Amino acid sequence: MSVSYDCTYMFLLVSDASSCPVVMCVPADL
Repeated sequence: MSVSYDCTYMFLLVSDASSCPVVMCVPADL
């Protein structure tokens, strides 16, 4: 669970404008 959050946070920091990476990480938590 922590990994999923980390990924989302990392991606957001890298490129908050991109929704592709965030979405990919989101399902991982589900």
